[in-house]
Amino acid sequence: FDTIELPLDAFKAAAKAVEGSINDCFLSGLIGGFRRYHEEMGVAVKEMPIGFPISLRTGDDPMGGNKFAGSQYASPVAEKDPVERIRHIQRFVRETRAEPALDVMIRLTPVLSRLPMSAVTPLMSGFTAAQDAQISNIPGIPHAVYLAGAEVTHYWPFAPAPGCGMMIAMLSHNGRCCICINSDSAAVTEPELLVACLREGLDEVLA
Repeated sequence: FDTIELPLDAFKAAAKAVEGSINDCFLSGLIGGFRRYHEEMGVAVKEMPIGFPISLRTGDDPMGGNKFAGSQYASPVAEKDPVERIRHIQRFVRETRAEPALDVMIRLTPVLSRLPMSAVTPLMSGFTAAQDAQISNIPGIPHAVYLAGAEVTHYWPFAPAPGCGMMIAMLSHNGRCCICINSDSAAVTEPELLVACLREGLDEVLA
């Protein structure tokens, strides 16, 4: 279990500079970090399978609830230009949102939720096991909050790794981006190196 903290304003500035989203910049930075990690480990990788949720909400959707699609993305690890990685991510998201099959999956979700866990778990694990990493970005509380009079300074979102090599989640809170890395030691044999490489990749995008 490892953590990285970065300022939210830096993500917002980077996103504005490239006409993208915070999530575009977050993913691009992580992908750059994955390339650095593989290079340090002496492994040449062109693409790396990762998964991340894509919001399907529109302005007509009511408040509350979730409406997203899980994606499987062949991330361009070999691409060294962080802006080119962002453009690649944006094209993938646009094409995924336009995929007609997504509507079928959304309609099936209520049916799947009624199945027993013993039936759903093998289905989901078969999907996520094909990914080296799952990545999630959750908007948090934009202002200070308190617990029993003490200010809550950080929210660290340690999410489970659902059958893949690592789960990386970012949650923003009051100007801070708290990034948590839950990696499987069988997949990530040098976790300290991974964290250093991910930080370099993220710093590159924020710069």
